[in-house]
Amino acid sequence: MAACAHDGIRTRKHAYGLPFGLTTLGSQVLRRYAGVGGVSRLFLGARWRWTPYQQIASYIPTHGNILDLGCGHGLLSLAMGLSEPTRTILPIDHEPWRVAIAQKAASDLVNITVETGSLLDIVAAEYWHGTVAGIVIIDAIHYLPPDEQVAFLVHARKALMPGGVLLIRDVDAGAGKTFFINRRYEKMMTGLGFTMAKDLHFRSQAEWLTLLEDAGFDCTTEPCCRFPFADCLFVCRLRAAQTALAA
Repeated sequence: MAACAHDGIRTRKHAYGLPFGLTTLGSQVLRRYAGVGGVSRLFLGARWRWTPYQQIASYIPTHGNILDLGCGHGLLSLAMGLSEPTRTILPIDHEPWRVAIAQKAASDLVNITVETGSLLDIVAAEYWHGTVAGIVIIDAIHYLPPDEQVAFLVHARKALMPGGVLLIRDVDAGAGKTFFINRRYEKMMTGLGFTMAKDLHFRSQAEWLTLLEDAGFDCTTEPCCRFPFADCLFVCRLRAAQTALAA
């Protein structure tokens, strides 16, 4: 894995091969969806192979409370929970039918509790202040209006404990043609009913880095996709001064 400087931010570059292999963990995760419909199984299988869930999970602390916000069908939560049973994971999604699928897939795992709810409301809850080891929001923050995106970062800073990690994966709106491919894909998923979101609010990688810095985070970034997609992963930790303020 190589690293380079980008406006004072370290950017990590992964050479993702084609396709993502189905690892042992991937097989364990996907077997848990054996009872869902054929279309959903195909979608979940493709989603796992084209999204590096295992790599994303590796950045999350191995102990403590983990919020998986906008968890969808629960693929990442299962990857985190199965790989490290000492994590206590709360996956949240606003779509009841997806939550039902995720709940069934994780029904026998005592360290995963899937709930329906608003990701912004959950991260803003005062009882989380200073108690969360990791917050993950993968392919979902663009569903929030711009002002709520800023509010989300403020609440995430308050919720995280010292040494906590915030992971955000989202489409880089500054990626040119690949961004427009991503935007069409999102609209197609909405049209097929995989998400009910109507408004999409993407930002460029540079915009996100500025917002994250202003919110008190130090970040590294890395590509988290393969052509023709333009997803970027932001791996963020509180600065020491911000940790003291958030405690």
